[in-house]
Amino acid sequence: MKTSVAAVIVMVVLIAGTTAPAQVPLATLDEGVTEAGYGYGWYRRALAGHPPDKNKWETAAFNIRHGAFGWLTVALEGGIWNVEKDASEADSYRRYVIGAGVMARIWQYHDYTLVAGVHLSESQDHDREKETLFHKRLRNVDSQLLAERAFLWSNLSLCVSGGLAFASNTGRTYIWGTPDFLEGESSSNVGALLAIEGVAFEHFVGMVNLVIVEYLQPQVGIGVRF
Repeated sequence: MKTSVAAVIVMVVLIAGTTAPAQVPLATLDEGVTEAGYGYGWYRRALAGHPPDKNKWETAAFNIRHGAFGWLTVALEGGIWNVEKDASEADSYRRYVIGAGVMARIWQYHDYTLVAGVHLSESQDHDREKETLFHKRLRNVDSQLLAERAFLWSNLSLCVSGGLAFASNTGRTYIWGTPDFLEGESSSNVGALLAIEGVAFEHFVGMVNLVIVEYLQPQVGIGVRF
């Protein structure tokens, strides 16, 4: 199944669009270009030893990316927000998100660019209910090996990328505010990723990522490039 998905994604990248002129930006940034934005993601993973068996969570964060060199893009992200549970769950959390990553153009052939990236992030949920105090921590290690192609479509600059994705997740729940914790780790960590990014008027960015590692995990974002 995963092999078939990866093959379809590669074919989408190969046939997408027309020849990319030089002024069409790639998802990785040229040297000196900076992008500031906001991203939101929905995640679902099975973490062995960490109840429940199928963990779901969401993250929201502001991010900034910068083209440090002609081949390297660096990124930072962070956010603080409140997570309110429904009436059936007593917990109420304040979530802290922090992360950093790099993406590198490692090979280019005509209109296609091969990109490798790694991203580290951590989210901490601080339990605001004094009766429970079940703090949570989730650490994520993500990496990708993608082929990307840029082209023009209906006066928009678009970049389609797809390939292999690796995602490792470790979750901890701290019991009643003590150092003791329950820990679970993901085991099925290899999958595929398809990303579509559009740039309007050379500055305004919108993107959609579809990550398939165990489950479908979509991510969306907007930004300004300058």
